[in-house]
Amino acid sequence: ASAGNTNDQIAVMINLATTYQSSGQHQRAEQLLQEAVDLAKSSGDRPALILAKSKLGAACTMTRQLNRAESLLRESLEMARADGNSPMTAAILNDLGNVLALRQQYVEALAAFQESVAEARKGGNKLLAAQALCNAASTAARAGMKLQADTLNAEALEQIAQLGASHEKAFLFITAGETDRQIQHPQRAQESFRHALEVAGAIGDHRAASYALGY
Repeated sequence: ASAGNTNDQIAVMINLATTYQSSGQHQRAEQLLQEAVDLAKSSGDRPALILAKSKLGAACTMTRQLNRAESLLRESLEMARADGNSPMTAAILNDLGNVLALRQQYVEALAAFQESVAEARKGGNKLLAAQALCNAASTAARAGMKLQADTLNAEALEQIAQLGASHEKAFLFITAGETDRQIQHPQRAQESFRHALEVAGAIGDHRAASYALGY
């Protein structure tokens, strides 16, 4: 097969794995992503290998295989950094932050999220910057770092406001609201839930709307 074909094949596998994940079939997603990693390795397609490896790392996080997740993400991060691939670096750092947060390595997790934000902004990826900020704020809240959580969440809300209406934007508002509830900032939390409801209403996203109403 030509390199172009292999690349398409890997992209299809990754998309399919994402579909499996959203329907809760995590084992199947993991198997597919492992196949994508092997295919990328054998074809010598480095960008595809970085992507597949990082996606497999994120998938292992979902199934709580944290050791495997962390080593896959660190390997792909090293490769992305060596290649000066800023968009990939930003995405992997956000995933790595999630693993570290689950391990309760809060300080390291926050550092990973902050670096992800910086890289995402460098590449103009506003959605990823907002996601990493939301993750950082909620991690700080979990770690009991109230002041830091407050500051990070204010920054996250500014970033979320810059996004166009989408399913992701509605859920980021919900995440920010949950963080504010945790750090006893009820007024700002209410505001976030209201914004989430507005965004969900604007795009006809019933799932997000019912979540926001639940809060």
